[in-house]
Amino acid sequence: MPEAVICRFCHSDLAKMQAAGKQPAARPGIWQAIIFNLVCPGLGAWRSGYRTRGAITMLILVGALLLGSLQLAEVLNKKVTIAMRTGNTRIIESISEDVSGNVWFDVFFYGYIISFIDLWFLVTKNQKSTEQKSKDESIQP
Repeated sequence: MPEAVICRFCHSDLAKMQAAGKQPAARPGIWQAIIFNLVCPGLGAWRSGYRTRGAITMLILVGALLLGSLQLAEVLNKKVTIAMRTGNTRIIESISEDVSGNVWFDVFFYGYIISFIDLWFLVTKNQKSTEQKSKDESIQP
């Protein structure tokens, strides 16, 4: 089987990297990918070589968080304004009821959890394909 000339993940020229003595960047392990995903949702998939998937995950989750925050800011503004004008601070206590009904925070929470499950599948798939490739190379004469 011929050697790859261009990396299918990062599109870097492997022949130039090998000629210059550079090694291609190693894929992160499962724990490194999880830490990357904790820092920023989708970063673990991005660093594992699935850049499109990581970018889409990040955009969806950050967008859901942004929309939820905008809706929360609107509710907070109305409640605090009413409380300041009337002097009734019990209105502020009802904010938690309004926040619990925000669907965008639910989308963010469940999407964040699903991103870790997806990341686990991506990393284990990468490890299996790497093990299979090294096994195939050792069998060939």
